[in-house]
Amino acid sequence: MELLKTRLTKSALFGMALMCGAVLAAQPVYAKVTLRANSQWPETHAGSQVDKWWAEEIRNQTNGEVDIQLFFGEALGKAKENLELLRTGAIDIAMMSPGYFPAQLPMHAAPNSIPMAMASVHEATKLMERLMDEVPILVDRTRIPLSGYFNLGSLRGRQYSWLSASATGRLEQGGVSNSITHLDVGTAQTGSVGWRARVAVDFSHNLDGDQQLTLGADTGLRGWDPDTFDGTSRALANVEWRHQLTGEVLHLGIIGIAVFVDAGTTWNPRVGPSTKGWRKDAGVSVLIESTRAALLRVVRIEAAWPDRGKGPLILISSQSLF
Repeated sequence: MELLKTRLTKSALFGMALMCGAVLAAQPVYAKVTLRANSQWPETHAGSQVDKWWAEEIRNQTNGEVDIQLFFGEALGKAKENLELLRTGAIDIAMMSPGYFPAQLPMHAAPNSIPMAMASVHEATKLMERLMDEVPILVDRTRIPLSGYFNLGSLRGRQYSWLSASATGRLEQGGVSNSITHLDVGTAQTGSVGWRARVAVDFSHNLDGDQQLTLGADTGLRGWDPDTFDGTSRALANVEWRHQLTGEVLHLGIIGIAVFVDAGTTWNPRVGPSTKGWRKDAGVSVLIESTRAALLRVVRIEAAWPDRGKGPLILISSQSLF
């Protein structure tokens, strides 16, 4: 027991020194730093008592210049939200189980993913040391984010056409991972009456385990619920005829209608079903374009009938589809 206590104290002090050094290196020594820590465990948990001691030690060692505010019981977010909360800056520290994030934290998740598989912390530590020695790709991997965008537009008379392309992913030792290439080509007649059409395609390569490309009402296949279909690639085609019914009504907006047809397909399903070929729908829309509001520019109220299944699906959205 005394040996475990000594190891715990040394590990905690080492982690405390690292954190203090990082914080104080980025901040003037006279500036007080407040860090928000979200814990997935209740305050009565044994680990939470260690966290409270650790936070108090940091406060004492820095003469109160570094104050860690602890929030227990997922007070600032659920356990599975912690990585996203850290990424966005909503929290500064997370006390969490790495087993929730095997794709993002493979080395740390390994000794946490199989319940009751290890009898002690010592066994888990030995496993992590073996991973670092025997599977070096899990540690200190070089990850270079990749992103590129291209947009081209042309207006000839009433006809506006566009081409948009983008590519995202990351470069690792094993090559390109989690890459998605997007291509969007379309044309539209400007004015109060006209046709609009577009084709959009997404291709992926070596997607992360928790990623997929979905297809449904939110992405343009309006006769099907959002995220109904999924896969590692998808294609979508939309054709609309729009007609403006009014001018500005009560100085608030313009009202129009549209008739549309959609078709889409996915490949290689991961979680949900694939489309098993092309899925199609047809429907009508009421479009309200705001002429005054800065945030809400358009409201779409749409009813779409799918080629297979029940209908119609009623969709209300505040974004233009294309």
